[in-house]
Amino acid sequence: MNENAKTALEQYRKDLKDGKVTKTVKNPVEKLAENPKSLRLAVNAACFQCFGCSSTSAADIRGCTSPSCALFEVRPYQ
Repeated sequence: MNENAKTALEQYRKDLKDGKVTKTVKNPVEKLAENPKSLRLAVNAACFQCFGCSSTSAADIRGCTSPSCALFEVRPYQ
């Protein structure tokens, strides 16, 4: 990492700590809306929606028991 990148990262971390910047966590459907051409984001969003969109975790998707699903072999968190 070059010096400019290190300086920028340090500044970002400082701003985050001071509350000047906030982290936002987006669900897979929101991520897909920002980049609708991404196949990976589309698969992630489909699995997220299949599990009900509420408190879906990686463990839920990893434990999917629906091998008849067309996305079963490419689901995230295998």
